[in-house]
Amino acid sequence: MNLSCMLNESQYQATLYLNDRPYNVLDIGEGHCLIIIVDDIDQYLSRQPTLLQGQRIIIVDISKVLHRNKLYIVEQCLIRDLHLLLDVFWLEEVEIKNEVNHIKIDALYRITAIRNEFNASLKHRQLGHIGS
Repeated sequence: MNLSCMLNESQYQATLYLNDRPYNVLDIGEGHCLIIIVDDIDQYLSRQPTLLQGQRIIIVDISKVLHRNKLYIVEQCLIRDLHLLLDVFWLEEVEIKNEVNHIKIDALYRITAIRNEFNASLKHRQLGHIGS
């Protein structure tokens, strides 16, 4: 990953480079995390009267990656890149919502479910040791 150009801030979002691929990212709120995959942040936000309160929402715009790559490559890259995003943002448990109909991310849903289950199990074990 090229750290020198990792983050380029604009008015309300940032371009984040994951595995050297650019994604526009909007990170707002606090609490349980929902990652929403879109192909245009502005258009998505214009269709949403309000975003959910009491929740952290990370909107990931994949348009820059879509324009540079073939669809099947985007799907494969997206799985690796969002997995990295979970690590970079230290996200333990997340929900993912895909608003880009022609992108198939079933593998990402499975990875996220496994990761959420592992993190819940780890928390449970840590609480067990604290109570001992």
